[in-house]
Amino acid sequence: MRHKVPSAVTGCHAIGAEIKKLSARQIDGLPSGKHNDGGGLWLHVGTNGTKSWTVRVAVKGKRRETGIGPYPEVSLAEARRIAGASRLRVG
Repeated sequence: MRHKVPSAVTGCHAIGAEIKKLSARQIDGLPSGKHNDGGGLWLHVGTNGTKSWTVRVAVKGKRRETGIGPYPEVSLAEARRIAGASRLRVG
């Protein structure tokens, strides 16, 4: 599934850029860096292969990033659920 997300939300995509959601199968092979799942959910992959989830939200016009937990202890489905709940609390 693809989502169009403006750069003000993601911080790294051109306006109208499409974001392809991550798949559970894809996560294991991701290189180090930050990988966007859409809706403010990010997977951070360290150079040593560790993976952790964060969610980005805007609070009073300022971007905040909150840790959700490590992958695979926090699954992709659970990270999406937590990110969605975070957006509801802020919005």
